Amino acid sequence: HGSWVLTAAFSPDGRLLGTGCVGSTARIYEVGSGKLLRQLKHLGCVSGVNFSPDGRRLATASGDKCARIFDVESGEVLHKLKHSALVWTASFSRDGARLCTSAGNG
Repeated sequence: HGSWVLTAAFSPDGRLLGTGCVGSTARIYEVGSGKLLRQLKHLGCVSGVNFSPDGRRLATASGDKCARIFDVESGEVLHKLKHSALVWTASFSRDGARLCTSAGNG
C-alpha cells in the first residue's frame, strides 16, 4: 500500500483479500499468489471494506463522506452513497440486498 492499512476482509470463499488504507485506496488481492488484482481510488482514507455474501461486490467506507459498492471483477463503481460526514464502516446484509453504513455524524 505505501501507507497504513486501516481495514482488511476476506471474500466469502477466502480466495480474495480486500484492504483499505490511509492513502485513499482500496485494493483487492488474490490470496494464494498475493497478486494485486484491483486498485480502487477514493478521495479520502478507506476505513472499511466488506465483500458481499456472493463475493461479487466490495463495499468500501471512506473519509470522503461516501460509501461505494464496486464490482470485484471489473473494479467499476456500481453505487456511490453520499453521507454528510466521513463513513467508518460498510457491511452487506446476509442476503446481500442491503448495505449498512456507520458515519461520523451519529
